[in-house]
Amino acid sequence: VLKFAKIKRDLTKVTGANISIRLTDEFLEAVEKNEEYEMRWPVDSKTPKISRIVNAKEVWRQIVENAHAMAEPGILLWNKIISESPADCYAKYGFATVSCNPCSELVLSPCDSCRLLLLNLFNYVENPFTKHAKLDFEQFYKDAQIAQRFMDNVIDLELEHIDRIIKKVEEDPEPEAIKATELSLWKEIYRVCETGRRTGTGSTGLGDTLAALGLKYDSNKGIKTAKKIYRIMKLGCYRSSVEMAKELGPFKIWEHNLEKKNPFLLRIKEEDPELYKDMKKYGRRNIGILTSSPAGSVSILTQTTSGIEPLFKMEYKRRKKINPNDKNARVDFVDQNGDSWEEFIVYHPKVKMWMKITGETDLTKSPWYGACAEDIDWKKRIQMQAVAGKNIDHSISSTINLTENVTVEEVMNIYEA
Repeated sequence: VLKFAKIKRDLTKVTGANISIRLTDEFLEAVEKNEEYEMRWPVDSKTPKISRIVNAKEVWRQIVENAHAMAEPGILLWNKIISESPADCYAKYGFATVSCNPCSELVLSPCDSCRLLLLNLFNYVENPFTKHAKLDFEQFYKDAQIAQRFMDNVIDLELEHIDRIIKKVEEDPEPEAIKATELSLWKEIYRVCETGRRTGTGSTGLGDTLAALGLKYDSNKGIKTAKKIYRIMKLGCYRSSVEMAKELGPFKIWEHNLEKKNPFLLRIKEEDPELYKDMKKYGRRNIGILTSSPAGSVSILTQTTSGIEPLFKMEYKRRKKINPNDKNARVDFVDQNGDSWEEFIVYHPKVKMWMKITGETDLTKSPWYGACAEDIDWKKRIQMQAVAGKNIDHSISSTINLTENVTVEEVMNIYEA
């Protein structure tokens, strides 16, 4: 695990993927008590094939030192993930979480798929950047239901395509023994998809949405509003899944008794007793439903902040290469090759919208001022992630930005918080 934690220090390896480490409560308790810990593989085995006794705190420090140096590995609090996940209530049917997608927001069982869909939160702000700004929670709740049904339809499309792959492999001229492994794999992927009908419905644009409402991302009111947004999305998506279960039937292995002690579902019981009552009676269509992804590429298209993240910067410089001999050419920079460049300022799209609506050009008066990624105290970032996490049944991809002079001890404090 320590070789894995350090792998990104070699800049020629793992250049196109994020890495994270699963940490168990057993290990974290040993760190807290400064005790020895048995590193073993398989981790859950009572008779592991590989075993080594280490000082837990020393291992923990090396993991944190690598995160400090390279911003990775990320941390997965494994026992928390398992205990909160409704899908893990069905571990005996093959739905035990074993890993996650590359950005860690969708924890997955073997042979399952990462299916993502995003609602653009900014679209639900009426009269953005004015004193009359408000978020239409009623419409958001309705659209969350539509989005969940859409996601369930995506599963049927996936099953159609997997079925075509299986038929193609079956019709291939190779001998059965050669095709057996591939055929077995695709049939298992089909079974998992059809049995659990897992989805990853989420949202993007939280940072801009709060700004449009006149709220600082890291303010108490901003965090309180975010909590309501994620709760409404959760209740809307779960209501939709229950309604589809009434209409089309629940996912194949649904059984109330298996999930009746799940803490995530019990919070729904407190917040919406009628929804929980219907779920207990009819089941739900999808074994797992929600996530919060990075949403980087999608947010470029929606021209909003990404996922749960705050705005990175309100403005930044860009350069374009120019011919210095052209009329009215302005040379702001000459590179080591002697090429000439003109610099210009690029504003975040919603900052430009704020300027247009308010007529302001002084960015210190904007709702993002002092609340961009570089400004926010890490404790507030964790607080924001915590209120969202209670309403997400998979996981959240989130990045904490720190100053370049941050110490290893400070990074350790963030992880231990």
